Amino acid sequence: GENAMIPGGAAVAPTIVINSENTDEISLYVATQPDRSYRLQFSPDLETWQTVRIFVSTDSTFNATNLAPEAMRHFFRAVTP
Repeated sequence: GENAMIPGGAAVAPTIVINSENTDEISLYVATQPDRSYRLQFSPDLETWQTVRIFVSTDSTFNATNLAPEAMRHFFRAVTP
């Protein structure tokens, strides 16, 4: 995916922090740029990716909660279109 751009030309990839205190769901905190579109995706093998959320960030952090338990043992990424 395309990296988020910061004024001045420096590129920055979204950062994800995972909170899995509850065994029934996980929460992801994605560091983003405001007013930018993102797709939150997960993969079991780093080759096949499935989009679980599409969002436009309104702040510098986006919180995705109630992600399916089957996603708990997968890899995550946030990409921009």
